[in-house]
Amino acid sequence: MKEIELRLDENGTGAFIIEEGGEAIAEMAIGISGSNLTVYHTEVSDELQGQGIASELLSRMIEYARENNFKVIASCSYVKTQFKRHADEYRDVLEPLVEYIHQVNRVEFPHQLITVVIPEFVPTCLGGQLVHN
Repeated sequence: MKEIELRLDENGTGAFIIEEGGEAIAEMAIGISGSNLTVYHTEVSDELQGQGIASELLSRMIEYARENNFKVIASCSYVKTQFKRHADEYRDVLEPLVEYIHQVNRVEFPHQLITVVIPEFVPTCLGGQLVHN
């Protein structure tokens, strides 16, 4: 495993970075605000894709979040996908939805109405009703 370095500025914005020859070959862009760590983007150079590098970045970010008692907000599609696939493994660092909605309402969109859409699935056959109820 290559060395993963965390670089943060004074505002809590930064990335987990893997460098080779002084050049970033993989990074996971993050931001820290209060007790939340938001993952914005994960990128791995073309020649390293498919080698588990993004997974290494994810593991290091999760380790850091646990060490510092951060809740993780996944804005990155890769991290969202991994959280969905392995929800039990990451449950302790996931930001609860209701708290996240309150934070967005207070910080990002104060004085605005936020609507949460929860889709309903209505199966038409008996087997589907048993599975989805």
